[in-house]
Amino acid sequence: MVAGDLRSGKIVVVSHCLLNVHSLEDGLAEYRGCEEEFLRTLIEEGVGIFQLPCPEMEISHISRAPLPKDSYDNPLIRERYRELAGRIVSRLKQFAEKGYKIVAVIGAEASPT
Repeated sequence: MVAGDLRSGKIVVVSHCLLNVHSLEDGLAEYRGCEEEFLRTLIEEGVGIFQLPCPEMEISHISRAPLPKDSYDNPLIRERYRELAGRIVSRLKQFAEKGYKIVAVIGAEASPT
């Protein structure tokens, strides 16, 4: 980092749905837009936020029905998720190469992220 730069150099990787409840299937939202207390804590800690893409939206788009966990266990979905993970890791490596620290990865219960 450059002298005088106020960046903390810390990044938290966050599941998409914690920052945007609108990505969830209908009927699953437990808050209005984002998980506010959680977000406030991240802001107070001065970390950058890397929002993971929603894997379910990557495959099934925004209008989808909730699926049981075992329905995701098929070769096509696993391959698509593997490709998505590769793109995410590539982006996160760029931050690490610049000297930033990934200090936490925060997922959501029952989310494929």
